[in-house]
Amino acid sequence: MSDCRDLDLLSSYIDSELTAAELARVESHLPDCRSCREQLRDLRETKAMIASGGPLHAPVDLTESILAQINARRAEIEAERRGISWWAAGVAAAAAAVAVWIGARNLAPQPAIPLDALVAAHYRAGGDNVHDTVQSAAIYSDYVKKTSDGPTS
Repeated sequence: MSDCRDLDLLSSYIDSELTAAELARVESHLPDCRSCREQLRDLRETKAMIASGGPLHAPVDLTESILAQINARRAEIEAERRGISWWAAGVAAAAAAVAVWIGARNLAPQPAIPLDALVAAHYRAGGDNVHDTVQSAAIYSDYVKKTSDGPTS
């Protein structure tokens, strides 16, 4: 092979694919470059050999083998898609169940605990022993009954 920069234009030259400027460059170059002339001769021989061969047909068993591989791969892809859709449906159902559970928890009435009143009741009761804690709860309970009909949300 040669390091000639016109070498890569030779294939386009024999196929008549060069611009006018490239064509002029190759034709003026060929008389002075033995390597390009030899490469051009080889390319022309290859082109003539390919053109004289006529159409080629793949052997029947090769065609059948390729079609079998295509059909097998198609079946694998369809099975993967079905598996993914069931998996995705399961994840979506689980996510929906969690969302409903969280929503139901947040919608359930939560008793309002006036923390200030509870602490004040505990403080008024003395708050240092179990008896005082029970008394604090009673005071708190009385407070809640006076201020409302019971705990509210």
